[in-house]
Amino acid sequence: MLIQENYRMHPNENHPENLHRVELIEKEFPNAKVIGINLKEAEKLVLSIHPPPHLNSIRTHPLTDFGDNPFFESTYEAALGAVFTSVKAMEHLDFAAVRPPGHHASEEKFEGFCYFNNIAVAVKNSNKRTAIIDIDAHYGNGTHEIFADSENVFYSSIHANIAYEYPGYEIKTKNSYLIDVEPRATDDSAYLEFLNDLLKKVREFRPEMIAVSAGFDTYYKDPVLGFAIEKIETYREIGKMIKELGLPTFAVLEGGYSQELGKLVKAFYEGCFPK
Repeated sequence: MLIQENYRMHPNENHPENLHRVELIEKEFPNAKVIGINLKEAEKLVLSIHPPPHLNSIRTHPLTDFGDNPFFESTYEAALGAVFTSVKAMEHLDFAAVRPPGHHASEEKFEGFCYFNNIAVAVKNSNKRTAIIDIDAHYGNGTHEIFADSENVFYSSIHANIAYEYPGYEIKTKNSYLIDVEPRATDDSAYLEFLNDLLKKVREFRPEMIAVSAGFDTYYKDPVLGFAIEKIETYREIGKMIKELGLPTFAVLEGGYSQELGKLVKAFYEGCFPK
């Protein structure tokens, strides 16, 4: 387990996406490796996906403490730290506990709690044929748009029906497989059936690497969305099913806002990254 050292620099106390999320994970992983940031290297990595004006818009944005994407004095540095730690997770085939999350950020737009697309930068810098498995409750529109024309990246997702859940739309591309579901009708067994279907498509793509956008807002107690998944052990099974693909795998934290987040991540981790 890799923990981003500077995640507290984007405090966001009055927002669901706050510093306590990673604190909950830290409590479950007392021996996790803490990843410090090399600012210049992180900026160089971000530029592999986002153009300079996007970086500048975040670095110079007026300070605000409201809306989906608030800005604090060190939000820019925290977002860079999330990217840097995500790339380290790719290099070490591990889980990156980072914030702010990234899968809604497109090349030139920040939205949905996201500033830079952490997993997209990591995948881009892997130089491997990669399948992204997005298990967040929301569709990762930014990630999908970034790789829409790529022959070497497959984007797959199980997410809430976009007719009434953020971001409210989805695109269709050749190298993608999207399953949108009714959240409250998707319980533990239904979710695992959907995942089994999705993993068949992943295998057909014949990737060299698996990248997991690991959101945990599918848990039934999640205050932002929540499916009908009630068992923490289901997340262990999700991790195990991905592990059984038998491919190099890394994961990056996306959403998940319940007080059980640490336990959900631990269950997934033990399934996907067994010792």
